[in-house]
Amino acid sequence: MLDLLKEKRAEIVGAWERATLGTYPAGAASFFERENDPFANPVGASVRASIGPLFDALVSDAAPEEYAPHLDGLIRVRCVQGFPASWTVSFVFLLKGVIRRSLSDRTADAQSLAALMSFEARIDRMAARAFDIYVEHVRKIADIRVREMKDSVAALMRMSRLGDSGPGRNLPNPTAEGGEDAGTPDNIGGSYSAVSAVSAVERVLQQAPGNRKAGDR
Repeated sequence: MLDLLKEKRAEIVGAWERATLGTYPAGAASFFERENDPFANPVGASVRASIGPLFDALVSDAAPEEYAPHLDGLIRVRCVQGFPASWTVSFVFLLKGVIRRSLSDRTADAQSLAALMSFEARIDRMAARAFDIYVEHVRKIADIRVREMKDSVAALMRMSRLGDSGPGRNLPNPTAEGGEDAGTPDNIGGSYSAVSAVSAVERVLQQAPGNRKAGDR
């Protein structure tokens, strides 16, 4: 079976690349397959750079840590596009259908079918590693968004302090009842929850000069 897979490598890798690109909408898939400039087509470039080495890793039964960088290159691009896990890692399972079609006339006997199923178990292990990588990237993206939210809240609070320096116009504390400087930008840090961050934004906007009632001036 492994010798047969090596013999048909070019056919299988090409079909797997096309199947992977086919998971995108028709118009985009056509562009990804046609455009060879990696700067104009990073999706197609990542697929072409990764699919061949991933197939070779499966044939040689390489350890997951050896082929993880090639999975990472594909999954990072697909994960940033915001699609669910099932779509992001689906390209791994597509290899099963590609191989079965390519070897349809060579897996009729029980021994060949057993060898094929053994190889498909390697594909399942690769898919499991792909899902782990997906989860890692989702966590990193979430961390980045949280940091951006905190930075935005801190910037709004600083702007409010600059425009609200008159008597009786101190910035309210969004996180504590009377705690000294607990809500100042210098202490915004990791103590904010999502709720308190939203509350801080709302209070800052209410305190902005253009939003005050006439009686507060």
